[in-house]
Amino acid sequence: MSTVEDGRNQMEFGVEFDKGSKTSKRCKIVATLIAIIILVIILIVVLVLVLRPGNDEEPNTVAPATDGIPPLPTGAPAGADGPYANGVVAADAALCSELGRDILKRNGSAVDTAIATLFCIGIINMHSAGVGGGGFMTVYIKKLNKAEIFDYRERAPGMANRTMYINSTLSSKYGTSASGVPGEVNGYYTVWKKYGRLPWKDLVQPAIDLARKGFRFGYASHNAATKSLKRIKNDPGLR
Repeated sequence: MSTVEDGRNQMEFGVEFDKGSKTSKRCKIVATLIAIIILVIILIVVLVLVLRPGNDEEPNTVAPATDGIPPLPTGAPAGADGPYANGVVAADAALCSELGRDILKRNGSAVDTAIATLFCIGIINMHSAGVGGGGFMTVYIKKLNKAEIFDYRERAPGMANRTMYINSTLSSKYGTSASGVPGEVNGYYTVWKKYGRLPWKDLVQPAIDLARKGFRFGYASHNAATKSLKRIKNDPGLR
């Protein structure tokens, strides 16, 4: 009996040993697969960072200003008696929003405020707007419950034609051949003559003062200038 029991014990021990061996092999296989997956993920991330499209311009050499970044929105007022019960000016540059607010405080109309603010944007964020371009404006007249739209986008020069860029060395994107006749100042003036309240000079002067005295260069303008740095340096008119 003892011999049989010893044999059984040895067989049972052998079976248990084999199961443990198989489990160990499975763990090694799983660990190897996990390691391979992690390595593949790391390789993909590295390739994406190295090969992702970038501009061929020169690298940033000047850090942009950080104090021009406006705070995050605080949400809408709780009710009609909130902080913006009478009016609000929101531009893509905090300084221009403040300038527009001051125009409102001087009893300027909504059009006065918009024009002064946009002239300011043309200085602070000159890549987004400016007197060298054009635009359009929608004016809502509450008492009449209607809106009027003014279109003062750039126009093609007098000598331009529909086929001027076909089989031609003229560029439709860069240089004088790509420029339109600016309509922005004339457009602002046209809207102001109909809906303005303050003197025209009072709307233009704040932007003139900014241009003369200087201002902090913000992130948006810095990034736009950096992307075009090589083209700017190669343009004799911008050196």
